[in-house]
Amino acid sequence: MDEAFYEKARPAIRSLMDDVSGTLIPGMTGIASSEGKVVEGLADIIRESDKAGELSTIFSRTSEAVDNLNPGLRSVVESFLRLSDGTSQYLPRAASYFSDMASKFADWVDKTRATGEIVASMKQVVEQAGYLKDSFKGVWGIATGLYSALAESQNGLEGSARL
Repeated sequence: MDEAFYEKARPAIRSLMDDVSGTLIPGMTGIASSEGKVVEGLADIIRESDKAGELSTIFSRTSEAVDNLNPGLRSVVESFLRLSDGTSQYLPRAASYFSDMASKFADWVDKTRATGEIVASMKQVVEQAGYLKDSFKGVWGIATGLYSALAESQNGLEGSARL
């Protein structure tokens, strides 16, 4: 099976790598450097969590959860296999629809890129996202204030009843 795939794919991949290596290597090196910084920061956070005893609890509860998932996942997989057996006849047609939509999407991108419409739309998206961020910050402030008030009463339900 591997040979059937790689007979065509290997030369195409090698040719592509030769063609784009001048751009690909510096680009991927920059991404790898940034990813390394992210991993370094995450490692520090995980190390602190371990020191606080959180990791062992997480692993223990996750193990229990995975054990509990076994019967349900088996049922889901069995059901999907039975469903797929009966509906796989539609896969070629669905793949054709997907390819057609992908081609239309590519045409739309080219058109909107050429007209500048996509840049104008993205500017509006960024502006609206700023408004959304401000709204979330407001809701967060309200929730934080409510939680703080409940926490001061030590017992949230009892404290709410007194309000």
